[in-house]
Amino acid sequence: MQILDEKYSQIILEEKFLLTNLLAEIEILSDEDLKNKLTSVIENLENLFSIVFIGEFSTGKSSIINTLLGIDALPEGITPTTDEITVLKHGDQTLESIENGSRSISIPEDRLKGILLVDTPGTNVTIEQHQKITEEFIPKADIVFFTIGAERAVTGSEAKLIEFIKEEWLKNIVFVLNKIDVAKDENELNQLITHTSNELERAFNFKPHIIPVSAKLAKEAKANSDSQLHSASGFQQLEEYIFKTLGEEERVRMKLESSSQVALSLCSETEKVINGNLDRISQDTAKLSDFQHKLD
Repeated sequence: MQILDEKYSQIILEEKFLLTNLLAEIEILSDEDLKNKLTSVIENLENLFSIVFIGEFSTGKSSIINTLLGIDALPEGITPTTDEITVLKHGDQTLESIENGSRSISIPEDRLKGILLVDTPGTNVTIEQHQKITEEFIPKADIVFFTIGAERAVTGSEAKLIEFIKEEWLKNIVFVLNKIDVAKDENELNQLITHTSNELERAFNFKPHIIPVSAKLAKEAKANSDSQLHSASGFQQLEEYIFKTLGEEERVRMKLESSSQVALSLCSETEKVINGNLDRISQDTAKLSDFQHKLD
């Protein structure tokens, strides 16, 4: 991870040392799932801060990212247009390549320094792509921007993935409520946001962080230099959160906190495995003792 302040570098090293010690303990148990999960956490400490956009194909993830950056880096459409994972990062010039099976685009955009923006295929894509998202990019995500459409309720596949992100990997989630232009007026918009918030909280038992936007209005606003329309699009809040609120100090804090939470969860899982082994050893000891008595 690119860190400018030396104190942050030291904190990262300290946590990596603690996690590496924990990994050595887990390896003794020969539990591959625990080992692989912790290895992913340790590796992620060295990576750039990763912002992963996830959602079904019709929710407008690619359009949101294009509008954020002010360029058409990603294909858009009402039918599935993104069948591959795309990683956008800072570079001295615009370059496109394939890295580790994913499309990588370098862009001379200063706001991308220190971060990665990741666009993923819709959650309702092929099983192979869905598996790649869940196995490779959710573990690497430092924060997930889960895009949902304002015109419909959260689907079953979205709900399963949200639970996986929050419960399995304990990741921070921001819900981007796109297409708010479907609301006729401000009152209807407020009702829409309140309804979405209540439904998400009821379904997943946590208070959702929602940023309501309209990529359509934001794109029109930027094309016509219309500040009033840009304000109505909600994109100013999204831009400020990604490029200002998530400054270097906050990014380091979130990365460390996320790593620590997963590590503590793994410690709990490791303890259960050890206790299970101890119970089995105790049972075997009792059986051997009974057998010994029979011999006597």
